[in-house]
Amino acid sequence: MTTTPADENPRSIPTALGLLPAEEIALLRRTLEAAEEGRAELRAENARLRAAADRAAILREAADAVLDVIGTEARLPQTISGVYRAADHLRRMADKAQQPAPAVTEEPGR
Repeated sequence: MTTTPADENPRSIPTALGLLPAEEIALLRRTLEAAEEGRAELRAENARLRAAADRAAILREAADAVLDVIGTEARLPQTISGVYRAADHLRRMADKAQQPAPAVTEEPGR
């Protein structure tokens, strides 16, 4: 008699699936597909959050670089004032880049 791996191990996935009704197998497949879609959404959100954090870090670095101008090149009070305003603006942009995005809600009827 020829045996298959499923015959040798009654706890194998193919054996278990063979014991389930077709409706339950279809439900399992849909559940797995939904889980994969959820993982894909989480990966996309993670990438978006990393990009926002990177952008915020770059903007803060730019603000620090702008402030370095005061010590090396800026001598006129209006120039110093402009440098502070520019640095403040860059920091506000960094804070905005790091804010969480609004929650995505599903459309009615979905």
